[in-house]
Amino acid sequence: MPAQARRRRWIGVAAIVGSAGVIAAVIALGRGGPFEPPLYPSGRSSPADTTPPGEPRSDAGGGSPPVGNAEQAVRLVASARTAVAVGNLAHARGLLTRAYALDPRPDTLLELGRVDYQTGHCRDARRATQRVIELVPGGPVADDARDLLGRIGRCD
Repeated sequence: MPAQARRRRWIGVAAIVGSAGVIAAVIALGRGGPFEPPLYPSGRSSPADTTPPGEPRSDAGGGSPPVGNAEQAVRLVASARTAVAVGNLAHARGLLTRAYALDPRPDTLLELGRVDYQTGHCRDARRATQRVIELVPGGPVADDARDLLGRIGRCD
């Protein structure tokens, strides 16, 4: 196995191990209380949920318990980081797009901007990065966004 392939494999394994720790920490710490999924206009927790509002959902189907949008987004971001580490940027872009749709966090949008920049989607990268700065004008995320915006430059 060539050295570059071994290095990519090692980075992928390290990213998976690191991501598992991040996911475990997020799940353990939560967001300061029990997770309440957002309700759609129909009063349901997801468009596909057919349980009437206010009634407990049954997981009698034998599947795993439902995962909240924020938790699912964290998992998608962790998977995207792994995909980036092994060089699968197109897959990472799709995962980050899904994660942002589930839980629109500025740090997720910044990661999407980075991947867009790396894959040559200059205008998308610029738009995402500028949006991050609008959402979070100060702090480390905004500083990272400004740095990325400087690297992106103009899109001609």
